[in-house]
Parts: sequence; structure tokens; C-alpha cells
Amino acid sequence: MKMTEEKSYVVTLNNGKYLSIIDQGYIYYDKAAHPTSWKNGVTFDVETGKRVEWQDIIRPEDAKAFTLKNINTKLFMSKYVLSSYFNGLTALPTNYYLDKNQTIHFIFNQYEVAPYSSGIIDISMGKKAR
Repeated sequence: MKMTEEKSYVVTLNNGKYLSIIDQGYIYYDKAAHPTSWKNGVTFDVETGKRVEWQDIIRPEDAKAFTLKNINTKLFMSKYVLSSYFNGLTALPTNYYLDKNQTIHFIFNQYEVAPYSSGIIDISMGKKAR
């Protein structure tokens, strides 16, 4: 079996406080209908070198925007075509990154919430990390 794989990363933020990276790539098997792609975000505290979860860096005044209900609302109101079987997240997302403005984005990979044709879903929460 012949397989093609490509991996790369993008630094989305490196401001001396946070280092946020997206690991991305795809795998394509010969004669498959299409490749399987992914994007995974990871954010580090530059001072400690430790990975940080988004729940630890949201501003207290923005906490209400990050409830499961409000994240689902953002998804359903997005420009993306979601899967007909998707009824909403049942757990808080874990795949996130910070953009150059320190805004929190959630990433949903292929088939998580949408059909393949919608691609990888990137939802900006419109709120900055502290």
C-alpha cells in the first residue's frame, strides 16, 4: 500500500507570554477517496514552559462565553455546514489555539461536527486570553 503523509506546524502567537502552535497535516492512502487532514493546537506559558488549557487563561469576565451552551451556539451560528447528525457538543472542546491577537479559537477536525466537505472547522470565540 502506498501512503503519502505531510506534517507541518505554524506558530500562531509568540508574544513573550504565550507560545501557541498548530500542528497540521494529512495522510493519503493510494486509491482512497480523499486524504485525512488534521489540525491540533497547543499553547504554552512562555515563563514556565508548561502547556496551558484554555480554561486557565480565559478572563473571568468572559467565562460565560465559554459554557458548553454558548460554544454550541457559536458552532450552530457559524458559516460552516454542520453534519445533520450533530446535535451539539456534549463536552467542552480541548483543541484550541491563540491567534496573533491572543484570541481563543477552537478547532474541530474532519467529521467531528461537520461532513468532510466542510473541512476543518475553526471557531473564533472573539475573546482574548488574559
